[in-house]
Amino acid sequence: MEVRYLVSGIFLKCKCFGCPVSEGYGMTESSCVITFMNVNDVTSGHVGAPNAACEVKLVDVPEMNCTSYDQPYPRGEICVRGPIVFQGYYKVEVQTREVIDEEVWLHTGDIGLWSPGGRLKIIDR
Repeated sequence: MEVRYLVSGIFLKCKCFGCPVSEGYGMTESSCVITFMNVNDVTSGHVGAPNAACEVKLVDVPEMNCTSYDQPYPRGEICVRGPIVFQGYYKVEVQTREVIDEEVWLHTGDIGLWSPGGRLKIIDR
């Protein structure tokens, strides 16, 4: 089944649209893309490697049994920091403190895993 998925992904990217198709991951609070696929990457099922303008890490989520030590692929909540991350919600300090921690990491609420080649895969919300 994995081979069919990969073949169909390659088919869609190379034949159906007649132009390069890439996936990425971002959110309004990051004001930019957090991860993005290389245009020459023909694999499917991931959203690419981190943008050079930010740091991305996975934080353990014990209630979902996801840890950054999981093997073969670390899993956890996707957190991002860097100049692309917003400073906070306008005049809503309480909500800002819910999503940005003391070390200025933005907690996205999305669950991801690191796949081979340093690519991020979104697996849950």
